[in-house]
Amino acid sequence: MEQFQKSKVSINIAEPYLPVFIHLPNKPLGIKDLYELAKKRFISSIGQDVGGREQVFENFWKDGKVLILLDSFDEASVQVQQEVIEALRKGYEAQPKVLLAMRDGVFWAKSDTFWGIFSDVFSILPLQLRDDFISLWVNALSPQKGDDEVQKFVEDFRGALDRLERRRPSLRRSLENPLLFKTTINLVVDKGLELLEKVNSRAELYREYTDKLVDRGFERLRGMGVELSGKEREKWEKLIRDS
Repeated sequence: MEQFQKSKVSINIAEPYLPVFIHLPNKPLGIKDLYELAKKRFISSIGQDVGGREQVFENFWKDGKVLILLDSFDEASVQVQQEVIEALRKGYEAQPKVLLAMRDGVFWAKSDTFWGIFSDVFSILPLQLRDDFISLWVNALSPQKGDDEVQKFVEDFRGALDRLERRRPSLRRSLENPLLFKTTINLVVDKGLELLEKVNSRAELYREYTDKLVDRGFERLRGMGVELSGKEREKWEKLIRDS
């Protein structure tokens, strides 16, 4: 909840909202819109002996105070995902608040799909856990660094991420993808934090990482006594890049 409050999500949690939790299944939902889905789920979650369920839902809906939590989007079938996206794209006179939960990597892989639907994106990974994640990778990639060096690197890295947020906010947000975040740590440990001052897109980050893998591949070949040049080198470089 603390991470939720610190995020930019435009929900005042001090106000009364009617939460409707929906675990997305694999089978088709067969719904027309979010109103139908949320109302059906809310009514079914309340005991049959409780009267006024529909009126309660209607009142909150009209006031725009329904908070719909759609969980496990990334685990739902493609058909269900499409149903949800189509429902989210429809306009409402009293727009509900919607939280769509999934793994970061899946969101960024499908980010074009969500363009124009969501106003905010946030990660629930606490900052301290992220610092520990960075430290673990720095220790693994550069074991000769002492504890103080690693801690300074973590602080400098966070500072570089803050500057990236101001310079290229979309690129900074894309680093919420754990794979790209790990790749970036790998790069800056090797090439220095100055790299984050130069790159402007995910494509550039991946290109830098691919170049590093190519160089490492040739280093290993040289270590085995194999020195390549000309077309033979081009052939091996293509093989490394394609893999």
